[in-house]
Amino acid sequence: MSEVGAAVNSIRFRMPPGVNPPWILRFSASTVPIIQLSLSSDTLSESEIYDNGLFRVRQQLTTVPGTLLPTPYGGVARQIMVDLNQNALLAKGLTPIDATAAINAQNVTLPSGTAKVGNREYTVSTNSSPTDALMLNDVPIKTIDGSLIYMRDVAHVRDGWSVQQNVARANGNPAALLTIMKTGSVSTLDIVNQIKNDVLPASRAAAPKGLKITELFESVHLRQGVHHGCFARRSDCSMPYCLDNLAFPGQLAKHSYHCDLHSPFYS
Repeated sequence: MSEVGAAVNSIRFRMPPGVNPPWILRFSASTVPIIQLSLSSDTLSESEIYDNGLFRVRQQLTTVPGTLLPTPYGGVARQIMVDLNQNALLAKGLTPIDATAAINAQNVTLPSGTAKVGNREYTVSTNSSPTDALMLNDVPIKTIDGSLIYMRDVAHVRDGWSVQQNVARANGNPAALLTIMKTGSVSTLDIVNQIKNDVLPASRAAAPKGLKITELFESVHLRQGVHHGCFARRSDCSMPYCLDNLAFPGQLAKHSYHCDLHSPFYS
């Protein structure tokens, strides 16, 4: 695994900007997904769906022992974007580094010591982070010939998202695919039962209006195999789901899954 990681990292400079480091997993029967969740909505944006899957549903699933949770597929990660106006930068004699330095200097939270009031001592922090991302447009960058240049003069700051690497669709609607795998010696049945009986009802109750959480895959025939003294895994799935790989433009790969797989493993 270390050799694969080193080999891939050595050629990352040839890949498009924004490509994340590889996630390497040793493949075995324990790394096959035991259940998959589809998060879709007719009203929520792809960013909101991704945030709910990553920061809410995924965090609730971490309480189940023996689960391995990659980040969701599909959706877009929220990110504050600064769109630079190259002509305006040249006209003002500025560079993109000046804009980056100005934002880093004006968007910080630092400890500044303590304050003693009566018999209590409070920690005091210097918080200069804006309450709204659009307020970064008013950040001063530099003074040139007595004139103060603001961020809005050479750029536009917006509440956006990072470059999208993949797309997930459920019945044609924006979605995110959350894959749950097993790790360690915990029983697969215990993990699935705890997810279905404890986590999913709570996740659906706390989900925002319009968010649908659907189970796409589960090895239900595993239960039958356990009663017969053997480990039998069979997955019958028909998923109206597709993933579009956007890492390399012009090479989109769409897959619609319909499978009937039989893989007996006798103990």
